[in-house]
Amino acid sequence: MESPKDEQDGARTWHLLLGLIVLLAALLRLWGLFWGPPLRHPDEILPVVSPLSFFSGDLNPHRFTYPTFHFYLLGLVYGLCFLTQKLFGVGWSASEFVAYHYFWNPEGLLVWARLTSVAFALGTVWWTACLARRLSGSSAGLVAGLLLAVGVVHVRQSVLAGVDAALAFWCAGAVWAAVRLLDRGELRDYALAGVLLGLAGGTKYPAVGLGLAVMAAHLLGGRPLWDRRLWLAALAALGAVVIVSPYLLLDFRTFLGYFLFQVDHAQKGRSGAGGFEYQLIFTLRHNLGWPALLAMAAGIGLALRQKQRAAWIVPISFLAYYLSISWGELAFARYALPLLPLQAVLVAGGLQILPRRSWQLALAAALAIGPLYGSARVGQILAAADTRELARAWIEANVPAGSLCCNFGGWAGDVPVRTFEEHLWRLQEFAGSFGEETTLQLLDFLERNSPATPFYSYAVQQGKVVGNGSMAAVEKVQCPYVFLHRHSLFYSRIDSAFAALLQERGQRLARWEPEGLWETQPQYDPIDAYYVPLGGFGTLKQPGPEIEVWRLAEYPAPEVKPQTVRDVFAIAYLLWATSVHRQGGERDLASHYLSQAQAVGPDDAEIYNSIGVEYRKLHDPQKAIEVWGKALAREPGNSRARYNIALVYQLDLERPEAAIPYWQGAIQAGIDSPDAYIHLANAYLVLRQEDAARQWFVQALERYPNLPQGPQIRRMLGVK
Repeated sequence: MESPKDEQDGARTWHLLLGLIVLLAALLRLWGLFWGPPLRHPDEILPVVSPLSFFSGDLNPHRFTYPTFHFYLLGLVYGLCFLTQKLFGVGWSASEFVAYHYFWNPEGLLVWARLTSVAFALGTVWWTACLARRLSGSSAGLVAGLLLAVGVVHVRQSVLAGVDAALAFWCAGAVWAAVRLLDRGELRDYALAGVLLGLAGGTKYPAVGLGLAVMAAHLLGGRPLWDRRLWLAALAALGAVVIVSPYLLLDFRTFLGYFLFQVDHAQKGRSGAGGFEYQLIFTLRHNLGWPALLAMAAGIGLALRQKQRAAWIVPISFLAYYLSISWGELAFARYALPLLPLQAVLVAGGLQILPRRSWQLALAAALAIGPLYGSARVGQILAAADTRELARAWIEANVPAGSLCCNFGGWAGDVPVRTFEEHLWRLQEFAGSFGEETTLQLLDFLERNSPATPFYSYAVQQGKVVGNGSMAAVEKVQCPYVFLHRHSLFYSRIDSAFAALLQERGQRLARWEPEGLWETQPQYDPIDAYYVPLGGFGTLKQPGPEIEVWRLAEYPAPEVKPQTVRDVFAIAYLLWATSVHRQGGERDLASHYLSQAQAVGPDDAEIYNSIGVEYRKLHDPQKAIEVWGKALAREPGNSRARYNIALVYQLDLERPEAAIPYWQGAIQAGIDSPDAYIHLANAYLVLRQEDAARQWFVQALERYPNLPQGPQIRRMLGVK
């Protein structure tokens, strides 16, 4: 029998070894995080934007793709970042801090969101070891902690700023509390189990399935359903959800709409993955390998044969959560993160079938070798330069700012250059939370702290059917630059016929290919836009798709000129107004956003020209003329502004006498348009000044001898 001192020494040694395991887990997860480029996964935008919106004082997320608990936690993390800046003398206000990270540097907070996920992941390793130790002894606890620490899926996913790493932590805690509840049965054990279950449910909806584990623990203890302790656990769970995600009730109608959409989305799924067996034969297999699945099956069998009913809780929890994420056709590897601690505990328990502890530890070490290699390869790939970052640097250095680019392959794999379209989305989100007046007030601050990187326009937006390539789309918008990306993931597919046409008509300027991508067959999560494999690494050394940049000389590139912050915001407001008008929105609302585009005070005269064109489409010619006048005030020789004013005076307002000086000014400024000559001549005709009209018709024929109207004009003039 061990003495108390021996027990203390044993516990100290166990915690020391567990600390080393947690350190290993940290190294595997932080490797790619600290040395890799901060390229966002498409799903990582919400963990940055949503918590920043809470700084406005409105704690309603207004979107319920997930419950709100994790976003509130991230809001606290970002608040600590702000206070730390204050302590070090950065004199930004809260709204300036938010605006800076909202518009210019979301990656700065993305690092903290990812570190938060890693912290939860390390806590899950610790909690997993404690759970296995409680059920199967100290050595099993260390084995379970080690297996989760090196698990490929857990390493790959827990470095992302999502809710899943946190969810796995709270779920592991809820299962541990359920086991404790069965063993002890005290009122506080029920309360703790309920709170942890509620925190899991407040993080992601499927966690409510683990309520079955808490109920099973109660019933396995031979306790009746009407026991007040069970009802206390239920109330604690519900109360925790309401406290950490209160707007699930306070804004129930919005929540219900999102929730029903998520249910429908999960049921229908996406092509390429899904089905009840997916998480078992794909995710869990890639996490620890086939041998571990066999050991897990042994662990389930041993647990169910034990007289100690607490051992049953883990298989029951595993089944309950598996059902909660596998009933529909939608399946991502990240959905299974809460299963991974349970998998590790069951594998560690399955090794107990071996009669000697030395054999158990030897087999555990053997089982850990494969996942350790896979996790190290994940870290190595994450630490390498993503092809999209390489392409972005080249594009920003070689493609003129403001260029219209046709981006094909799929939205998730696009080169993440700054675009006016994404800036519009950020503007809408920020203005919706903080107000348009605050947005305009912050422009001077944003201008002083601008990263000075160019903005472009992406012609193909998310959901467009031409994402795989369309020469008709290129011709319609006249893109001077075309960006392509290819990959085995369906997010990066290019139509072969389009690629052949592009090769005939364009010139390839640059190309990037991940080293080893096409020499092997890496295993990716099929429907996740995450260009980091789970297995089959082969010679792959880089994340990202193959990328090409093409130039179509038939379409002119924009003039190289400075691009100011005010220009960028004005274009975003202009796009906002255009979107409202095209979607049949209120005319006054579209006009409002056009006035906001002017209020920004852009420096580029061409932006005023575009604003005026939109006013004309809204049948407001006087406003259009006023805005084109501002273009001329900034650039007196702007021929396009003079042309537009003349056009409105002559065609819309039927004032040819007012149009004539602007037609003449446009021609003198060098506008290359036969219509300017024809309209000017027609203006003189309307005013019955035939000699002047004849003069301008003759000049039109001399400058443009192949005019379509040429024969008619010659007959009118009586010349051949």
